[in-house]
Amino acid sequence: MVNIAGGRKAGLSKEEIAEVIWQMALYGGFPSAINALNAALEAFEAEDDDA
Repeated sequence: MVNIAGGRKAGLSKEEIAEVIWQMALYGGFPSAINALNAALEAFEAEDDDA
């Protein structure tokens, strides 16, 4: 989640982060991609709560 939050602070959109995770699914596997997407959703929710 730290890397996702850092990416958001650097200006990446939520869509861009999700696209990168899906691209990495080929290399890391779909279960890992799903776990990463769930972590991204948690990070996005935490970001929305802070705003």
